[in-house]
Amino acid sequence: MSQTTDTTSTSPAKKGGVLFFAIAGLWFVLALGVMGYWVAEGSHFVTQYEVAVEVTEVLEDEFGDKIETTRTVFKEDYRFGLMPDEKGYDGAAPLAGGATFLGLIFLALGWFRRRQSEKAP
Repeated sequence: MSQTTDTTSTSPAKKGGVLFFAIAGLWFVLALGVMGYWVAEGSHFVTQYEVAVEVTEVLEDEFGDKIETTRTVFKEDYRFGLMPDEKGYDGAAPLAGGATFLGLIFLALGWFRRRQSEKAP
C-alpha cells in the first residue's frame, strides 16, 4: 500500500500568499526599527553632520587683565534626524516611509494572492 501526499497544498502560493505577508511584516519591522533608532539617537528633526560647540577661552592681555571670549566652533558629528539635510535619503522619515510603502505593497500582493487561492478549486 502506498500513500500519495498532496504537496501542492503546502506550497506558499497555495497557502494564500503567506510568504508575501511575511515579507510585508519584515518591512514593517524595519520601519519600526528605523524610527526606534531615531528616538534612541535623540529625536533630532534634521540630520546633522556638523554640530556647533561654544568654546570659552580666557586670554590674558599685556596688562595682566583676563579677558573671557566665547566663540562658536563647528565639529564633525553625525546625528540621525527625522528629515534629511544634504542628502535626500539620509533621514528617518524617508527610510521608514520607504520601508512602510514596500510593506504595504507586499501586504496587497499577499491579499490578492489569498483571494486568488480562495477562488481556485
